[in-house]
This record gives sequence, C-alpha cells and structure tokens, in this order.
Amino acid sequence: MQGADTDPNDVAKIRESLAAGTTYCGRLLNYKKDGTPFWNLLTIAPIKDENGKILKLIGMQVEVSKHTEGTKEKMLRPNGLPKSLIRYDGM
Repeated sequence: MQGADTDPNDVAKIRESLAAGTTYCGRLLNYKKDGTPFWNLLTIAPIKDENGKILKLIGMQVEVSKHTEGTKEKMLRPNGLPKSLIRYDGM
C-alpha cells in the first residue's frame, strides 16, 4: 500500500516501466495494513512471447527496512545532527 510519504516520482517510474514493457527495479516506501511504513525493494518484469508481446508480469518484493537508511533520514542525534549522514537521491 502506498501512503503519504511514498514518493510519487517512484510510482511514476513504475508506471512508465509498465507502459514501456520494461523491467523496473527500485526501492519504494510502502505501508502495512496497520499503517506502519516499510521500505521494500520492488522488481517487476514483463514475460514476453517470441514476438515481444507481453503475456504476463512477474513481481517480486523484499522488505529492506533493516538494510536501508530511509527510516533514519529524519532522526536526529542529541547534538542535532542527523543520525544518518548518507542521503539517497533515488535509484
């Protein structure tokens, strides 16, 4: 599920890949049913026939919250500096 902090640019990239029939792979902020945010690595790939016609799509997602700085970006240390000095501009 998408929510308030899901980046609309990321969602647009997914839509563009689907429309173009290309593979998408990227990190996306989603939300669980209870509203808890989590980062997931999402891959969507088309399965095509011998003529290039898309028959189906295959999608895979892996929760990567424990492996990303995304949830720490807004956290501050006691001295006021960010907990994470790494910033992601996108993939």
